[in-house]
Amino acid sequence: ESWKYTFERGLPGRIAGDVARTAGETGDAAPPLLQIVCRQLHDHMRAQLQRVITSEMYRTAVGGAAGALARYVEQRLASPEHQYRGAMARQMLKQLTLKEEGGERFARARGEDELLAFPDRDAARRTLERLISDHLVMREIAPDGERRIRLVSEVVCPLVDAWQLE
Repeated sequence: ESWKYTFERGLPGRIAGDVARTAGETGDAAPPLLQIVCRQLHDHMRAQLQRVITSEMYRTAVGGAAGALARYVEQRLASPEHQYRGAMARQMLKQLTLKEEGGERFARARGEDELLAFPDRDAARRTLERLISDHLVMREIAPDGERRIRLVSEVVCPLVDAWQLE
């Protein structure tokens, strides 16, 4: 109440459970996902001039934990920071997935040099750094010193399929 808004009774526990379940299913870290969900709920509540975050908001406006994460990815790629390199960012994200013939798409790590193999390597590097700062991908350094890039979340995989249809 000191923050001038409240949650519907029982909703914080439900959100925490959904975030933990979604994080476990997708391999994501729960705290950043929880932050994304809560930010979207808070923004929606304020836009609607409400003072209570409800289950209805969580279900329909945010789409639960998985919906919030998918929305976050799309919002980041539509942001001014990706204005001129959105297509390149999507291509990089696609390269970090693999689709089995007739099957499901899943995440796979790639070597950083391989991922940066674009005609404009400088633009590719800037795009990759933006994806990292947006927490859409992460860089890992293998024991042999190889730099590898992987998706932060498997939620990107079905989005790539949707991009294919556009």
